[in-house]
Amino acid sequence: LERLYRDAAMWDRLISLMQHHLGLVTDRREQVALEVALGEVWWKELSRVDRAEAIFNHALQLEPESREAVSALGRLYERSGNWNLALDMLRREARIAGAGKDAVDVHVRIGTIFEGMLMDLGGAKEAYGRALQLAPGCLAALRAARGIAEREKDRDRFLELLVEEARYTPDVAEKTRLYTEAGRISQEERDDRDQAARYYEEALKRTPGHPAAAKPLSDIYVAQTRWSDAERVLDAVVEALE
Repeated sequence: LERLYRDAAMWDRLISLMQHHLGLVTDRREQVALEVALGEVWWKELSRVDRAEAIFNHALQLEPESREAVSALGRLYERSGNWNLALDMLRREARIAGAGKDAVDVHVRIGTIFEGMLMDLGGAKEAYGRALQLAPGCLAALRAARGIAEREKDRDRFLELLVEEARYTPDVAEKTRLYTEAGRISQEERDDRDQAARYYEEALKRTPGHPAAAKPLSDIYVAQTRWSDAERVLDAVVEALE
């Protein structure tokens, strides 16, 4: 019956029925799940944020370690722009999630609030760093942290994160672009030709003959009198053009 009322968008009847259902349930976890579902109806279908908040909080009183209730409150506070309360819930959710994959996403959300809403780059870096401790290949955290390094003009950290992003991104074209950019920074900003050559080679492994990597790499090899390596790189460019 609840499903039918939901499908028919009969929200008042659905709420009344769910409240009756709650009165019949004795299992605490089932009570919490029902209250979270009830709060979602008040929030998302009837736009009654106040009622939803009260119900989610009651669910949390019933079960303080309920991931469902904590997550629901965190999402509600995020949507309503109550950033400090949202952070409280997200930190709590991250603690409950522990070292699981879900915790990574929570830390990224925490970082996004610190960075975009509170303008607190220190808090954002800490949150993204925690996400990367749990999942070194989390692209959302890598890109966000790299953006902060660029804003702070921390070129060493920027390059480090750029290379990590290149390592983990699954897209071949993006991997090629990132390794090529890492090579350019190593060559032009750090005057480290050996490191630049390694990054250019990584780019060419993914996209043989890629001109943006092949041309500077061949110049490096010519300057080092590594004629056979320079010839190999230029031959790959010609093959790619044919």
